[in-house]
Amino acid sequence: MYIGSYVYIPWWIDGPVGFIVTVVALLYMYTTYKHGYFRRRGIKCDTPVPFMGHLKQLFALGSHEYDRQCAKRYGGVWGCFYGNYPVVMVGDPDRVKEILITQFSKFYNRSDTVQVSKVWENSVNNAKGVKWKYLRAILQPTFSSGKIKSMRPILKRCLDTMIECLDERLEKSEDQVIDMGERFKTLTMDVICSTAFGIEVDSQRHPDDPFVKHASNILDGSITRTVLMLNFLFPDIQPLIKFLSKDFNDPDAMQFLDKTVRKAIQERRKNNSGEFNDLLKLMMDTQTDSPDNGVSSDKSFEQMKQSGMSENDITINGIIFLAAGHETTAALLGWLAYVLAQHPEVQDRLVEEVDALDGRHTTDNITYDSILKMDFLEMIMQETLRLYPPVGRFNRQPTRDITINGFHFEKGMDITFSTNAIHRNPKYWPEPERFDPERFSPENKQKIYPYSYIPFGGGPRNCIGMKLALVEAKMALVRLLQNFRLERSDRLKVPPVVENAGGLLRPRDLYIKLVRR
Repeated sequence: MYIGSYVYIPWWIDGPVGFIVTVVALLYMYTTYKHGYFRRRGIKCDTPVPFMGHLKQLFALGSHEYDRQCAKRYGGVWGCFYGNYPVVMVGDPDRVKEILITQFSKFYNRSDTVQVSKVWENSVNNAKGVKWKYLRAILQPTFSSGKIKSMRPILKRCLDTMIECLDERLEKSEDQVIDMGERFKTLTMDVICSTAFGIEVDSQRHPDDPFVKHASNILDGSITRTVLMLNFLFPDIQPLIKFLSKDFNDPDAMQFLDKTVRKAIQERRKNNSGEFNDLLKLMMDTQTDSPDNGVSSDKSFEQMKQSGMSENDITINGIIFLAAGHETTAALLGWLAYVLAQHPEVQDRLVEEVDALDGRHTTDNITYDSILKMDFLEMIMQETLRLYPPVGRFNRQPTRDITINGFHFEKGMDITFSTNAIHRNPKYWPEPERFDPERFSPENKQKIYPYSYIPFGGGPRNCIGMKLALVEAKMALVRLLQNFRLERSDRLKVPPVVENAGGLLRPRDLYIKLVRR
């Protein structure tokens, strides 16, 4: 067969075989063009595999290790492909400061790395522009110092339950080794449910409680693998994915959590006791009788303030906090337990500080003010977050073209910051792999290079629950050390087995030996 009078195509290519060959050729041309994104812009990166990009390295090494290797090879800016989807990685503190602080007005949106469905667009995590500004203003007061101080009775109850459950577990078995990762997840679930929604679930005594299962399913990559891969392999069809789907999350988990939050809303309205002062109340207090209530990009800040949040808005933001509020803090507690088990000399010094509190064996002495005075606890916390930040990557999206420190960022680019690469860069942290709380001593803390430490992001769009997470983790650790020593068991892997699920960096198989003091 001839095309025109010049190109001869053998007979065996004509027909079905020819169609397949053509499709393969077109797909290869597509991925080749997509993978030229960084080359055309002069950005260095590892050679991507057709269609897979750098996913193989990310799966094999984890983003934490791969980012460190790329930063070492390429410096402060490099490229990374999720399949055919390009991400500009930033590991330079100076550019981090410019983007998160100085030029924040051009970078206040988060990137659409994965196309979220419409149901999530009004969550504080994903909202853009004025919608985000409104939601942040509404939710921020939940995490003020005064509000966190008022949560102490709840934290005390949850921590006392943690100790009781651990005691019961040790009494029933001669094995003193416990998977503390799972214990911390149930503790933080109890805390977030009580402090944010006034819901008592007692998942510590009932670890199979549906709350833990469903909230974890939302965060642990509940977007189906097929849709996730389509998003990465064919980023040009993101708008189509969004148009065709209502939601990609686990439907059972979404239905359960949606029903739970709505039930809490209805009970509040029915009782109208005014006894609550939490996240749910703040959201409900925004509501008015306006038939046009709800968060919308078509409204101004003042218009949203006048109409308030809709019940759908309240529910979806409630689910976000239920899912994320316990997993990140549980991951932090897991890493704290790991480093203390690995470094008994550090644990000894911290125990001395804990014992200096009055009433050693109770939570009566564990208050917001008392833990803020524990300098060595603060040093351990910050060094643990440097080595093992639960969120190893976070992103922003420029609203216009802008050049920062000689690098040109284009409107709509996915700008992703590697917390791991910055935190373990020897340029800013001598012997970066070594655990050394003295880096954060009062005299050394002043020497830390600005924005080389960003475990909770930075700027106006940093982690909204940062203060509560730190207080909760500190109180839990103090309560634990009042009663037990944490020792390394034979089943605890060193170096740690890192689980990078749902974007969270957390230790897996956290088998710690608990020895009663």
